[in-house]
Formats: sequence, C-alpha cells, structure tokens
Amino acid sequence: VRGKYGALPGKISDEIRHTIIGDEEPITCRPADLIEPELAGYTEDLNSKGYTGITEEDVLTYAMFPEVAINFFEANRR
Repeated sequence: VRGKYGALPGKISDEIRHTIIGDEEPITCRPADLIEPELAGYTEDLNSKGYTGITEEDVLTYAMFPEVAINFFEANRR
C-alpha cells in the first residue's frame, strides 16, 4: 500500500489506506528512484584497499558478494 513494490493493480479506498499507513504519503514514483547511488562508493572502497585497475564487473561482484570478491581478488592478485 505504501508503494515500495510499485503501483497497486487497482484502487484502494482512502479509509483502508489510512488504516494501513496512517498519514504517511504513498510512493507515487518508481521506488528504485529513491535509492541513492552506491556504485562509486564501492569503487572508492576497493581503491582504498589497494585494488587498482579494477573493472566495472569487479565492482559489481564486490557490491553483491564483498567477502567472496575480496577472497577472489587476493587469490588472483599474483
């Protein structure tokens, strides 16, 4: 009802909406647009740990699986 999973498939009465979310405004835009970009932060984090020359794929791997990515980077650093 808040809109975190997108728009509802149909109308919902204002009374029911108010019962569920109170005075909170429902999300009317694409919910993912409310998430702050994080990719640059992961790139900076890897650079600060000494991993230079990383690819976009490396950054995405680190974002999804940080511990596994670091282990992989360490094993393949040679």
